[in-house]
Amino acid sequence: MKIKNVLIILLFIFITSCNKYEYVDSQTRFNKQSGEIEKLSSKGEWGSVSQKLIEVEEQRLIEVKLKEERTRQRDNSLVVLPYKNYTSDVKGIVYLGTETQPYSKDKSRKSIILLNDSNFEIESLITSVLTYDVVEGDSTLISTIRDTILLDIDSHLGKPRQGKESYCCVTFPSYNGLYQGQEWSLKIMGWKGP
Repeated sequence: MKIKNVLIILLFIFITSCNKYEYVDSQTRFNKQSGEIEKLSSKGEWGSVSQKLIEVEEQRLIEVKLKEERTRQRDNSLVVLPYKNYTSDVKGIVYLGTETQPYSKDKSRKSIILLNDSNFEIESLITSVLTYDVVEGDSTLISTIRDTILLDIDSHLGKPRQGKESYCCVTFPSYNGLYQGQEWSLKIMGWKGP
């Protein structure tokens, strides 16, 4: 009797151990021993979903560290880049103008349009807009607005030889023009790249 019970138990263990997986669909199965869900990869190999998530997170962390290193290299190498106003000679960085974007009644936003035919990556555009009251030839500064467009190091914007690009947006105060004047300046910062 004891041998019969032992044989039944061994047979039960053998049968249940052979059926290790419960298939959810053709691409997904449940591993009864580990309690994990497994997915079929494009290579035809089964892998744990939790292991795949761990691998994806590890890859994301590697990419974050690489981006931090590229950003550190860029920040340590930034220089003021010379540019010129539009001419038929389009070597280097060329300022092509601005496009006004509606913003509010007392301010406007402008996109700066540049052509980067240099070996440098543009990383930031810094503007300064000075507004003056002008009365009988005498001028008084009434406002200064500084604005910066900072490009992400992974952005397609600012890369060398990408053609005409629009960098949005910097703030410009409105002025009445009759008794006021405005001056604005642009500083372009960039680096040679890795």
